[in-house]
Amino acid sequence: MHKGAKEAVAEILEKDSSLTNREIGAFLKLPTTTVHNIVARLKKEGIVEKYGAKINRTKLGYPIKALVSVNLNNTNPREGTNLKAIHRAIAEKIRKLGKIECFISVTGEADIVFKANFKSTSELNEFIIGLRRIGSISRTVTSLVLDEFE
Repeated sequence: MHKGAKEAVAEILEKDSSLTNREIGAFLKLPTTTVHNIVARLKKEGIVEKYGAKINRTKLGYPIKALVSVNLNNTNPREGTNLKAIHRAIAEKIRKLGKIECFISVTGEADIVFKANFKSTSELNEFIIGLRRIGSISRTVTSLVLDEFE
């Protein structure tokens, strides 16, 4: 299999996963069976993890987008402590508050960063109040997203 074809198919699927193998093949000038085999290999290798739709949350009624950085109380755990498990447990508590689009693992001052969507600034404010009630959180920093682009 040509390496360039594999990457090209992956890029096309990432942009529009609703395209058929035939449509991808026509675009790349490849036989449908070749595209089918490439897609099967992309799935098998874990390169394509799932198919999905990109939702325009503003049109869905959630025009307020925020990136929220969270600092946890104990950022210097004892040796042997599974920090990743602690972060995942806190992330699950945060997820239960709703509104979360995605969690992001980062380096730097924050322990956890996530993107969330809200109908209004007052809804965002109520969310932050609820977030601060989670016992392990010592500090939050919220940044409003002004624009997104690729």
